[in-house]
Amino acid sequence: MTDLGVLGVGRLGAVDASGGLTPAGADWTLRWWIGSEDRWHVPPVEAAVRQTLVGDTPVVETRVRVVSGDIVHHAFAATGPGGAPTLVAEITNETPVPVAIGLVMDGAASVEVDGAMLTVDGLQVRLPRAPSEWVAPVAFVPLTHKATLRVVLAREAPEPADLPDAEQVAAGWRAQGDVGSRWALPEPTITSAADGARGFLLVHDEPDLATTAWLAEARHQLGLRDEQGFRSGLVTGQRLSGRIPDATGSEASTGQVLVALGSAIESDLIGPVAKAAHAIERRRRVRKHRKDPQRAGLLPAGPQPPILGHRAQTYLDDWWSVAGLVRAARLLEAGAQLEASVDAWRFARGLAADIDRSISSVLASEARTAGVVPAGPGRAVDAGIVGILVGTGLGAVDPEEPAVAATLDLIREDLTTATGGVTAGVLSDGWSPWLTALLAKAEIELGDPRGLDRLRALATAAAGKGSWPELVDGEPAVPVDLADHHGPATAAFLLAVRSLLVVERGPHLQPPDRLVVLPVMAPEWYGQGIELHDTPTAFGEFGFAVRWHGDRPALLWELEPSSTAPPFRIEAPALDPAWSSTEPKGEALLAPWKVPGATDVEVDFS
Repeated sequence: MTDLGVLGVGRLGAVDASGGLTPAGADWTLRWWIGSEDRWHVPPVEAAVRQTLVGDTPVVETRVRVVSGDIVHHAFAATGPGGAPTLVAEITNETPVPVAIGLVMDGAASVEVDGAMLTVDGLQVRLPRAPSEWVAPVAFVPLTHKATLRVVLAREAPEPADLPDAEQVAAGWRAQGDVGSRWALPEPTITSAADGARGFLLVHDEPDLATTAWLAEARHQLGLRDEQGFRSGLVTGQRLSGRIPDATGSEASTGQVLVALGSAIESDLIGPVAKAAHAIERRRRVRKHRKDPQRAGLLPAGPQPPILGHRAQTYLDDWWSVAGLVRAARLLEAGAQLEASVDAWRFARGLAADIDRSISSVLASEARTAGVVPAGPGRAVDAGIVGILVGTGLGAVDPEEPAVAATLDLIREDLTTATGGVTAGVLSDGWSPWLTALLAKAEIELGDPRGLDRLRALATAAAGKGSWPELVDGEPAVPVDLADHHGPATAAFLLAVRSLLVVERGPHLQPPDRLVVLPVMAPEWYGQGIELHDTPTAFGEFGFAVRWHGDRPALLWELEPSSTAPPFRIEAPALDPAWSSTEPKGEALLAPWKVPGATDVEVDFS
């Protein structure tokens, strides 16, 4: 399934691999049959069905081959007259002969037909003309050579002719691609997947705070605007204690809200952010654990995501809270609340120190596999160790710390597929695109080329659609609803692509002091241009370009330092480990490039 939606509204529905269109919240799907010269073609069971995105945008094209050519189905969301959000199915006959189209209300409890208007379980489905025949649950409509049939789904469906067509909607999404961070990479498969994912980033459902946080983090890192009122809405449920709960009762929820708030702050959020930081600090001071070296200073047990399993005390809740406290510190500093910012930094480092003490105590008290960090105190080393990828992705865990590095090594060794996919923790032996993207991001930021290989495999798995399900090639071990189009996977993939281009580095849980361009450089990129534009960083908006003079790369860069930017140094270790600059703008001809580690080997790039 691929999500569809419009800016400012979000997800309106989804389209499946055969073009079946399911409105959000509906229990039925609008499917389509094709009556051609030879027989009726039913897309879900046809072999000749191909699906892709139009121009890497959230306009999904499904082609079905019939005896005389292709019948093309486009599914998209659009804004109708007066701003009404609608779903649209647009079917075009590219064959030289007429065909019949059957519009199937699959799974509908009730359908009322009134001319060109069908009311399906309370939702209007408007056709451009009355069907030639209605045989429940199918409306039959003739479609002549080169003609297009447009069907609109909405609470109050406008006339189909009043809506933009598929190409116009795709053009609008392409224009949206010029907002925020932009890049040019010599990786067409990754670029195509990222372009598609970027559009979906703005229309995903946000079923829980963790998904909300990941989507917001990716939007912030790519410089995409949140919808109006998004930040204020996150704190509307804040309690007098400062906690911001969610429906699950997760102990991570307050930290997740702080992550979702990003780095920009409005004056009315200063108080809620400061209160939330203090709430985390109080919440982790559980009296009964004060004398327990493995649990002291950690948040109490709470519900866990499916990758970790049942209710427990885990490090993941604490890592979310560390990440949230760091965001709170930066938000409060941006709001000129320096004393409150210092408090939030102190809380973050104090919680991180207690996590480290707990891990050290756990590793010292029991025989652990190569010093691997378990999912939580008192828990054996199991597939739940993948939770550490969330901590590293949030910046709450230092991937270079020995126990963390050992855990990542064990994940690579025992919990990845042959193509590099990371298994979905204790949820299933299938693999998780979200966790795979987080491992790729961690590896890329460390300058490990395995991260690029993992990112390439993820882009290939997207099959031209820029979307991934929550679980691939496996069944869940527990009854749980899994997303067919997983928002955190979209976000994590885009964050990993950003890391491929630029990374902020510095001492762990300290303000960054370096801006690293291209932490990984693939041999296949030799001689090819690479660009990044208008990307927000901790130091300000940044962009660069790489050009080549023979075997020597030339780096051009420009940083617009923010008013609160700390001192910085720009580096390009994968291009030239010896080069750096503290200038915000410049051009440098770097040393002749060779594959890292190949110091004594001549490499022929011709």
